[in-house]
Amino acid sequence: MKYKRLAGLWCIALVSGTFWSSAAAPYTDMASVPDKTAVDYLYDTQCLTFAEGNEFKPADPVSRGDFARLLYNITPSLGAHDSAVRKDTADAALQAVSAAQIMQGDSNGDYRWAEPLTVAEAVTVLQRYIQYNRTDVPSYVSEYIGANAGGAGYVSRATAADIAFHTVKPDGRYIPHVAVEQQVMKILNDTYGSMLDFYDDGVLYWDNDTLVVGILGGTLPEVNRRIKREVTYKDAVVMKPVIMSKTDYALLMKKTTDIVIAMAGEKEFGGVLPDYRAEQIVLMTRQPLPANIRTALDKEIGAGIVRAEDTLSVAARKKAVTPAVTTERKPVTARNGRRHHHGESYSSLFDSPMSEAITRYQNELY
Repeated sequence: MKYKRLAGLWCIALVSGTFWSSAAAPYTDMASVPDKTAVDYLYDTQCLTFAEGNEFKPADPVSRGDFARLLYNITPSLGAHDSAVRKDTADAALQAVSAAQIMQGDSNGDYRWAEPLTVAEAVTVLQRYIQYNRTDVPSYVSEYIGANAGGAGYVSRATAADIAFHTVKPDGRYIPHVAVEQQVMKILNDTYGSMLDFYDDGVLYWDNDTLVVGILGGTLPEVNRRIKREVTYKDAVVMKPVIMSKTDYALLMKKTTDIVIAMAGEKEFGGVLPDYRAEQIVLMTRQPLPANIRTALDKEIGAGIVRAEDTLSVAARKKAVTPAVTTERKPVTARNGRRHHHGESYSSLFDSPMSEAITRYQNELY
């Protein structure tokens, strides 16, 4: 079914209920690189899929294909270009970047993926990437474009990493997500017995560089005390009450999917995503949502829980913005006699604002 295409979005720089096991980049040839922050961050977030082993080769030219893979890995919305046939292939990144017209072939249709990326080509690619992503241009990227327009030579792998890092992190600040997650998860495992049990009672997600521990109905003082005492970057972790657990999101997203497909048909359905920050489920459709479906969702899922996005509305605006919610939202969940549901897993990490990822996904979905 079409909604299974969401797997293409989940697999890029995100995790599905599990966490990465290593944070420090293992490369042994980085002595000549004065600042390893970019490489450490990209390795931490599993974006250096093309640099396996213990050598990064920072001074070597980056190939056109590897630069395409890097852009693909830092841009969740490019997963929307993965078809059900090709999303699991090694060429998915190249095909997605090509489909988004970020990188183009020559007059013969040859993309020359194995050839080194020239500085002039990099400038053109970055300009197309900015147009595709429709977000504010990071100063580092803007300065690189301005300083290298018409430039000669090739882009090194270290420079490519710096460009990708500052695209995702314009302020250059890096919180080691893996290390923080591991420390917080140990505390939650000790408290709940397992992360699956915790997900029945809360959510865990990154809001930029802040790891949010959301607990149904309130916070746990002992957990909060341990976070302050045991987590190295304790200022990067916050606890807050939430209205839905991860299990609730999974159940209600499945229910939302069933309602929309039953009432509007599979062709109208684009997908569902959890917006943990806004405490909503984002529903993506081709056309604006009819009033009768909106009414059914408010009744079966909860008033204000489902936020509908459609391709027509998104195309009319420059950038999606998560709306401020001023009314009380009450999800229809099984708080009494809770059902445990672990058959499906949804990501709790986003390395860019949720609404922008959704917008880009919709714009390129059909």
